[in-house]
Amino acid sequence: MRLIIIMNKAKKLFEEKAKEFDNIIPLLIPFYNEIYDILIDSVPFQKNIPIKVLDIGCGTGTLANIIKQRFPNAQITCNDFAKNMIEIARKKLSKYKSDINFLTGDFNKIQSDEKYDVIVSCYALHHIATDNEKIQLYENIYNSLNKNGIFLTADLVLGTNNHIEILYLKKWKKFLNKNFSKNIIENELLPKYQTDDNPSVLFDHLKWLENTGFKEIEAIWKYYNFAIFGGKKAT
Repeated sequence: MRLIIIMNKAKKLFEEKAKEFDNIIPLLIPFYNEIYDILIDSVPFQKNIPIKVLDIGCGTGTLANIIKQRFPNAQITCNDFAKNMIEIARKKLSKYKSDINFLTGDFNKIQSDEKYDVIVSCYALHHIATDNEKIQLYENIYNSLNKNGIFLTADLVLGTNNHIEILYLKKWKKFLNKNFSKNIIENELLPKYQTDDNPSVLFDHLKWLENTGFKEIEAIWKYYNFAIFGGKKAT
């Protein structure tokens, strides 16, 4: 029941904020543009080969758009549980026509017969309520990859202890202070983070990936409570 409530709250929030999303999100995440560059730079394929990509929690299609710019022959499936996000993504990516497919639904329940060379996600997985649900998603992702396929995600992560988590929040608040008033930070942004988001410890993510069967697991980049990590399906 808790999982359903949390996912419904997240879906409602993103349905309501879809039109504002592209303007708001860079104000919330440090190194926002650099994060996309690092994630795409980590895709180990030549730029002109026809790779199949799944973007989980695609939002307004920003990541998919960058992928198409870097990998012009990529076929991308964009998935999100918010219909308003998908509609904005359709418009943003309309110039690519048949190279982009759209799948609306809860990304933590994906079961697909399709196989992909690359599965990516940006700031979506922390909306999954429980560790078991995240582990199940990693299993689904692994099973949806071709041999030598790669999974990469950028996401919020939790501190390993209370002291580190306080440090993370202190540094995040320092960044937020550049863009928002103290009232908005203390009464809107941080309370929503505390009640609606469910980040996990980075090393737990890496352990879950390893237990699922991923190889060459790497924490590629990290800045306090923001991280990029992933792994390869080698067999």
